[in-house]
Order: sequence, then structure tokens, then C-alpha cells
Amino acid sequence: MYYKSKYPGSIGEVFQGKIGGRDLLLSFPCDVYTEVTLKEEKREELEINNKKCYEFLENILKLWGYEKLYKNFTIDIKSNIPRGKGFASSTADICALYNCLLKCFNRDFSVEELIKLAIAIEPTDSIVFEKATLFQYKKGDFLLELGNYMELYIMVYEGKKSINTVQFNEQSIEDLAHLDYLEKDLIKAFHEKDIKALAKISTESIIKNQKRLYYDILDEVIKISKDTEGVGILGAHSGDMLGIIYESEEKMIKALNLNIKVKDYRCYGIKTLKSIDTYRKRR
Repeated sequence: MYYKSKYPGSIGEVFQGKIGGRDLLLSFPCDVYTEVTLKEEKREELEINNKKCYEFLENILKLWGYEKLYKNFTIDIKSNIPRGKGFASSTADICALYNCLLKCFNRDFSVEELIKLAIAIEPTDSIVFEKATLFQYKKGDFLLELGNYMELYIMVYEGKKSINTVQFNEQSIEDLAHLDYLEKDLIKAFHEKDIKALAKISTESIIKNQKRLYYDILDEVIKISKDTEGVGILGAHSGDMLGIIYESEEKMIKALNLNIKVKDYRCYGIKTLKSIDTYRKRR
């Protein structure tokens, strides 16, 4: 037997910063995907590939009382999500694997269970949630649901550096910027479904966190945004990617057709998703 599940990555962070002393992130799912296949197939040796997923598998089987079955599964991953760039590739893999395991053992989805097990492996993106949620990504001890995801069109500048999320967060890096003053505006932007207001907040949060993860192309990308009818920018919390937010696909395509180069960065378009179709409801 085998079980398959598909899950989207995210596009950087729409918000990153401290509110109420907590380190919070807000991510949007986007149209790049991982597909995980869980096979009931005995392994002779522990595979070194997909290490995080095998760690998740081992932990969840222990939790459910099936630890003796650990070597009776193999995990295959097919993904078009960029790795180490800020697209939540590991979180997407783990979410897809979790959904496979729910099918295999006929269990109900529990976001609390998913968060607990995912965060035990690495800081986790907020695409674990069905709706847009401000999330304490290291401890998982705080979340604030803001509302449905919004559909954004983003011209991406993806760099060549690859960042390991675990190693990056273990380094002595600057704290996230204190952005309590943006909380009310963020809540209002979701209440009014105001993409321009959201993009303004996203731009502010990436600028304020330059000391934490420096982008030497930031000013250049902000200028391109202004010159091409962009409404703001977003960036990766740990990765190498900046994106320009557009209110429509037409405006994004118009900007892409200008073929504006930035250093060694690859440029392409991405759309965020209004919902995560692969999200498993409680029965």
C-alpha cells in the first residue's frame, strides 16, 4: 500500500517581527508544491535523504504507539519548491507526510499535534494553518488567526544562497524588530481584505529586519516595485528571496515582461493561494 499527499510551499513572510515580546511570522501558501508518497515498504537501512521527514515519522509513530513500524515505511518526495530560499519547503514536506500518515492510520487531523511534532524538528512556517495566522514559529505557544488568505501576485527575485533554517536560527543573530505598532493595521488589512495595506506592512517588516537578514538588493527591488505599479515587497525570514507584490496577474505579467535584471537573482512570477486544498478537516 502507498499514500500520497500534495502540499504547497509559502512565499517568504508577509509579516515578520516581535509583537507583545513574541517572535511572530505570517506566511501565505503559494502555487509551488511538494508531493509526498508514504510506502508500506520495509527499509533495510536508515535513509539519509529526507532526514527531517524520517525524524517526523519516527516521532509520530512513537506518539501513536506504533514505533515498531518505523522501518516498515519509505518516504518519497517530489517537489518543485526551491530549497533553502525561504519557501517553507521542509514545512510543506512535513505537512504532506502528516496527511499521508492520517490516511494510513485513519486518524483525524490535529493542528496542535502537527505543530508540536513539526517544531520539535525545526522552526515552522504558518502554512500549517487553514487560515492566515500570526504564529510563534519557534515555540508554537501563540497564534492569532487573522482571516482567509488573500490572492497576491508576486514577481520573485530568488538568489543563489541556500540557508539551513535550523542552523540560521541557532546563530547569534539580531532579534526580530519590535513591530507592535503594526498589529492594529495588520488586523484591519485582513478585515478589509486590503492588499495595498497588507503590502505596506510587509514592506515595513522586511525593511525593519534588515539587520537580522541583510539584503543588499533591497533598495533596488523597492525601486523596481515603485516603477512597475507594485504595491510593496516581501522577503524571506531565513532564505534568499525578495518579491514584489501586485494586485493583479496582469500587472505582474507586465512587470515580468520588462525583464528587469537584479544581480545574480533569478526572476519569475508566483501566485499565493486563497486556501490550502490539501488541508485535512476533522471528521
